[in-house]
Amino acid sequence: ADIARRPATEDLIVTATRVPAPRLNLIGNTTRLDEQRIALTNHQHINELGTAAAGTWISRGSGQENLTAIRSPVLTGPGACGAFLTLENGIPTRPTGFCNVNQLFEIPSELASSAEALRGPANALYGSNGLHGTLNFLLPRPAESPGWRAGLEAGPDDFRRLRITADATPREQGIAGGLLVDHYDGFRADSGYDQQKGYLEWAPQSDTSHLQLTFSGSHLDQQTAGFIRGFEAYKDPELRISNPDPDAFRKGDSQRVSLHWQPAGNAIDSRLFMRRSDMEFLQHFLPGKPLEQNGQISGGWMLTVQRDGMGGHLTAGTDAEFMSGFLREIQAQEIAPDSNRPAGRHYDYDVNSQMAAVYAQFDRPVGRLWTVQAGLRLEYLRYGYDNKLPDGNTRDDGTNCPAGCLFYRPADRSDDFLQAAPNLGLLFRIDEYDSLFASLTRGFRAPQATELYRLQNGQTVADLKPETLDSVEVGWHRSTERLQIELTGFAMRKHNVIFRDSNGFNVSDGRTMHAGVELQAFARAQNGLYTGFA
Repeated sequence: ADIARRPATEDLIVTATRVPAPRLNLIGNTTRLDEQRIALTNHQHINELGTAAAGTWISRGSGQENLTAIRSPVLTGPGACGAFLTLENGIPTRPTGFCNVNQLFEIPSELASSAEALRGPANALYGSNGLHGTLNFLLPRPAESPGWRAGLEAGPDDFRRLRITADATPREQGIAGGLLVDHYDGFRADSGYDQQKGYLEWAPQSDTSHLQLTFSGSHLDQQTAGFIRGFEAYKDPELRISNPDPDAFRKGDSQRVSLHWQPAGNAIDSRLFMRRSDMEFLQHFLPGKPLEQNGQISGGWMLTVQRDGMGGHLTAGTDAEFMSGFLREIQAQEIAPDSNRPAGRHYDYDVNSQMAAVYAQFDRPVGRLWTVQAGLRLEYLRYGYDNKLPDGNTRDDGTNCPAGCLFYRPADRSDDFLQAAPNLGLLFRIDEYDSLFASLTRGFRAPQATELYRLQNGQTVADLKPETLDSVEVGWHRSTERLQIELTGFAMRKHNVIFRDSNGFNVSDGRTMHAGVELQAFARAQNGLYTGFA
């Protein structure tokens, strides 16, 4: 038998290839948390689940707020979320260029059947935003867990949770759904939240193809706790549970619908999708505490074709996406008569985008134990920006601040970006349970809309380049029925890093380097005892 093509176990990974593939046949790292691990963690915040993946840290903010780090520092700022690609059932939850740093709370991760993480830039199948890592949350498919389940939980600070899941197949029509309802008062004053998440899926039973219609959504109504200041403030039992910004809040809604079709054999994978989200929150961390409102409606199509030929396996496809979004920033009151942060609207713009990409990746066995891989992705992104306020850095009524207003609004414009991302890989199957891999990969992210059109201090144009990241990685996989081990080493160099300099300008001339060694292991005994570390 051909060891290089034979899986040792049913440990299958979906994200790396968009179809189920044995872990030992993958060129690159991966983390998979199954339904039992997610249920065991029973996370109240996504931070608790994120710690299970090597090289990954999801910081916990107030309420459900979070900041992500994957083979990186904890990235902050308006476009920091563009470094991470977040997927639900393999489909991006946010449009290219319109991410949100807290976007993980929109996903019903508590109800997921599995979660997968790819650290560092992904292969040719994924484009902008998959710079430092990719997170994919897979919802339960109809007929996976027949029956219904319900649970009630309670905890400190008046935490309450209702969870309901159901899976049925009436008249050969598979239907699955889940609902999560949380309430939490918070351990600090005025820092509670109410959230609801859920999904509903329909999949008719068929021997010739797989068709699945999915709806998912979320709602968050949160009181946000502000920053406590003072030397060793955490030691003061009253100060550490106080909230200096009791009026701060965040409200967000999101909905996603997708239609996924695969004929038998997985030769074609087609996904149509639509998304909507809106959010408003008080920026309590800024002088004047302006209110931000943003939202988007977007949709697209993802097509992947798999073919055997020329002695190997070809994966090729196209991704297309459109988006219509808006952003407003409004300050209710004056800070001072001569302040450069005036009351009124600071920003009010619409932005639309169109993205199109093509990709191809070829895997070819070389001998019985070796496989080589080469891939390339070409991606084009265009923005159309429409400013609803007077151009420049005036007040919203067109009058000037005494020393010039801080906020600069560019005139209507369009911007486009074209990126190419190649990848090379090598796999060596040592035996039935072990494999070694090495890869060279380029990742990228286009500038986010907020980085291009939300300017300050008289910067009239943000002439930004896409960030690029070149990665080299080597690793070892071991996969048996009861044990999975992964050891990886990596070095990455990032160019055109976008940041706000000391003049308050958005620039893209930074460079960073990242290197490390990662080890993760998961083991399950025959009696059900589970252990893991990363």
